[in-house]
Amino acid sequence: VYLALAQKKFATAQELCQKLKNQAITEEEQNRANLLWIRIYYESGNFARAMESGTGLFQEMLPGTESYCLLLYQMAQIAMAQEIAPTGYLNKLVNEPIRLSRLRLLAYLWQGAILYNRGCPEKARETWQEAKNIPWQNYLIDAREANLLSLLLEKPEPNLEELCTIPFFANDVYYFCGIQHEMSGEIPKAREYY
Repeated sequence: VYLALAQKKFATAQELCQKLKNQAITEEEQNRANLLWIRIYYESGNFARAMESGTGLFQEMLPGTESYCLLLYQMAQIAMAQEIAPTGYLNKLVNEPIRLSRLRLLAYLWQGAILYNRGCPEKARETWQEAKNIPWQNYLIDAREANLLSLLLEKPEPNLEELCTIPFFANDVYYFCGIQHEMSGEIPKAREYY
């Protein structure tokens, strides 16, 4: 499904997702298939359908479970794509103990970006610094996303090759590089990344 989405073959992704849904036995497998449907709607630009599907899923999932956390993050992405404030979804990921530390880190990154875009660069830095104080190496197998905190706070030259290999994350990497250069006053360089 993810390969089909990366290739923008939405009909193929839908067929594969339907097969997964039909073969799902456990509740978790069913939830994963539903999350894939939301991802398909989102990637194909059908944000209203993605939001509607996701909103309905909240009633079927237990808070704190892996699927619930994935849904929170997907809903935040959908909200941002529609220019709706995703803070409620992101706050839940940041403030509640969750099983997916990666999503908590991403929620911190996006909370800071939202604050920055609202004209609050100092609050953005505070948010990213709060996240940087968490010992992510104890929680994450892959620390590439945690390296974005260093990029935003310490301004090292990013290793784009490494960061852009994270599935469905390349656009985010360029966006955060743009923010970093904009905060440094390097507007032409920021535009290249945006």
